[in-house]
Amino acid sequence: MTPYIPASTLKRLCQIQRHLKRWAEDECNGFIQWMDSDYTIPRRYRLDRWGTPTVPGAIVPNMRARYLKEAETLAAACGGKVYHQGDPRGCVLYFYRDSDLEGRKFPIDQIYSTVALACCD
Repeated sequence: MTPYIPASTLKRLCQIQRHLKRWAEDECNGFIQWMDSDYTIPRRYRLDRWGTPTVPGAIVPNMRARYLKEAETLAAACGGKVYHQGDPRGCVLYFYRDSDLEGRKFPIDQIYSTVALACCD
């Protein structure tokens, strides 16, 4: 296991974080809506004449899943994992190792901001 994160890996994780944040902003603002309850088929929406994203556009590739898979692969190569939180108001991607959770009584989704490395630049 590598005890550090190579600069190139951290740089790519930060790029992925920016893409995921933009995706989360588009979801939050209604420009991306999911066609199914499993969140696998996203559709892009366009603005109507009142400025609201209600005009259905094309079904788009699920880039969130693609970027998360790449981030998980990069993190695993460094002996870690990633945590993704979908709120676009802050950092949405965090890197951590299982050892960061040792001795803690809460799971990563409750303490990510205090134990994990935020992949923001």
